[in-house]
Amino acid sequence: MKFRRENIDIRVWLGIGGVAIAIFGVYLSLFLKKFYGSIPLLFGIFLIVLPNFFFRYLAYKRIRDIEEQYPNFLRDLAESKKSGMTLADAIYKLSNVDYGALTKEVKKMSNQLSWGIPFRKVLAMFYRRIPSTFIKSTATIIIEAQEAGGDIVSTLEAVAEDARTLREVEKARKATMSQYVATIYIIYLFFIAILIVLSNLILQVTGTISTGAEASMGVGVISFTKTDPDAFRRLFFYACLIEGLCAGLVCGQIGENSVVAGIKHSILMFFIGFLAFLVAIFLPESKDIIVALSKESQWLLEMPVYPLKTLMGV
Repeated sequence: MKFRRENIDIRVWLGIGGVAIAIFGVYLSLFLKKFYGSIPLLFGIFLIVLPNFFFRYLAYKRIRDIEEQYPNFLRDLAESKKSGMTLADAIYKLSNVDYGALTKEVKKMSNQLSWGIPFRKVLAMFYRRIPSTFIKSTATIIIEAQEAGGDIVSTLEAVAEDARTLREVEKARKATMSQYVATIYIIYLFFIAILIVLSNLILQVTGTISTGAEASMGVGVISFTKTDPDAFRRLFFYACLIEGLCAGLVCGQIGENSVVAGIKHSILMFFIGFLAFLVAIFLPESKDIIVALSKESQWLLEMPVYPLKTLMGV
């Protein structure tokens, strides 16, 4: 997969910003020692990783759009050829038709044919640029039919019909599997609700258990020690985000038969889990952050004024 230079520049700048935010998040995590202190760290890591997956998803989406319009292009090419036009003239005419993401490739094929490149080589270069088994198989059939000297119009019509049928089957499968994708979303929402309930209720009770209670069971001693609710909240928070990322990839594989297609689901689930913990746990305790930061910055207010005046020449 090739990236444009401007896309690489965007990834570099986002990566630099992500590293800076991640470093700030490490400082907050070590200082606050609260689960919400790692939020900037997670956001920084997200900025570092997200651009690469985002551009991969854009490339995947472009290929899917090309595959969607490819049967229409073959059908129009067969109709133009049936009217008596040469393949070069037919593709030149179709280069002015809107085929979405495929239009750019049709224009490129038209230019190559105008330079005198044979049609079979133009079509071979086309499917090499598009990493799609669907397009490669249909283009190979057309190339072999032309080399064999058969009726190219009948071949184009047959390939276009088969391609249209395959796309319809794919759409039907996607519609059938969409209910399983919705089930995964519902399960994830229940998972978030359970984690938030555990964080707000059960951990508040377990945090009050103090040391000193021991019970002898004959084979050993069971001791109850004071637990840290924030440690469990960090565990639940990370588990929620990791579950969202993994479940999103599974949704892509189930719904569209591609893990890359699950990136959009992963991002959506990630933010759903993040916002759920933000609203249910982080915002009610935001006062603690303000107090902690104010105590940490207290040393700035207690600095002697005289050395500063000396440095400033006052």
